[in-house]
Amino acid sequence: MIPRAEILGPEDLLLKDRVVLYDNTAEWKNTVGRLFAEFQIYPSPRLSWDFEILSAQEGYPEFDMGGPSPIVGTGFCIDRQHWRGHVKPRTRMGTCHTGLAQIAHYGDLDIPCREFTFYLPNTRFLHLCWKSQAEIVSRTREEIEGVDSESSARCTGRSLRASLDDTWHVRLRTSQEAMDWLDPLEENLGVRLTTQGWLYPAQGEERDDKPSFTLMEATDRILMLGRLLTFANAGYVGPLYVEGIPQGDWTTSLFPVGVLVMSRVTPLEQVGTSWITTTSDLASYINLLPVLDRMVSSPQWGETFDTIMVWYLQAVGPQDAQARGRHWAVVANALGAALECLSNTILVAELGNRKAGSKRQAIKDLLGYIGLTAKDQSLVDDFYNVRNDATHAIQKSKLSREERNYILRLATQWVDEVLLWRLGYTGRYRPRASGGVATNPRYDINRRRGDW
Repeated sequence: MIPRAEILGPEDLLLKDRVVLYDNTAEWKNTVGRLFAEFQIYPSPRLSWDFEILSAQEGYPEFDMGGPSPIVGTGFCIDRQHWRGHVKPRTRMGTCHTGLAQIAHYGDLDIPCREFTFYLPNTRFLHLCWKSQAEIVSRTREEIEGVDSESSARCTGRSLRASLDDTWHVRLRTSQEAMDWLDPLEENLGVRLTTQGWLYPAQGEERDDKPSFTLMEATDRILMLGRLLTFANAGYVGPLYVEGIPQGDWTTSLFPVGVLVMSRVTPLEQVGTSWITTTSDLASYINLLPVLDRMVSSPQWGETFDTIMVWYLQAVGPQDAQARGRHWAVVANALGAALECLSNTILVAELGNRKAGSKRQAIKDLLGYIGLTAKDQSLVDDFYNVRNDATHAIQKSKLSREERNYILRLATQWVDEVLLWRLGYTGRYRPRASGGVATNPRYDINRRRGDW
């Protein structure tokens, strides 16, 4: 079997269980063997490999705990791999090594490319939000006559276009078949690639001065988009495969340019309740990617956004199919950590407010600063009582279970609103505390700093 000479396509990846990446000779630490690499998507992503050393060779590659060497095939490479030891060979040719890897790629990662295609997993936020997406009708009624319903579901769906910055645009396409799989009523489990995306220059097609990225530069940009979409999805949604179209006459290239990255992904059954509603402005939200880019690049934020996402996803995600939600103590502690981190980062690190005060008062000050009501600020005391009950052995809160649940829903909404305010989002979102369908921003967007 020759190595794949074509780029992996949607027919290989979308809603699939696994795909074979490579099955041919390769070299590992000056030793020649046969490399078999496979990308498993469902039920959880993993990039596995087997390297079988030809029996005519003596010895075998020495495993280096400090940093294993790449396994290089013809136009294909396995990198950042973890060796799992010897296994029984698949054939009688020789010794076989097996392991997992974080990255695999086709072609030269340093070749400038003008357009990119990528694939996102478990994009339930696209199932929730209708306002920004256009319906896809790929075929006329005459064209689909005689076509079964399953094939028709692959040809229809929804599409979304947005601007990432002044240079690059993005388009997301989700078929109706994928939308059906994402539907919470179906109660599906695991991980599948559900959305195909395109990253392309903002300039017109006729211009010769199109910008370009290398494949890894584009992958870093799409990973940043995944961090922004994680907040909207209430679950990690990083890209798993990115491919690039090289500049110039790329059709003469012998091998395609593509990279598989083991991004963090939340299984569908663990994706939480998002702030996204059917009327949220998802395109405008994606347009805020430069704001997040500046945030995480600043010394004030650094890795803080990712840390807050860890706590936030603990608060909004279901625990399992039986509990139907996190235990209130887990939610209270996660929300308390997120709110304290937000108040310190925004009020102290960014705005320079060094006013001494308790962490409880700092959260009140933060809610007041972004324009929330005095009632919200007064309920911070109730939230802290609930959090203390979750943390300490002696419980002091006099709230009923219904009142406690309301306070936790409201505190979750505070985290939503502080982050949306800091990003600059002006669209509608879910009012968790009241249980309504959607609300306009309760915060004052004009209180943001102009240089954010």
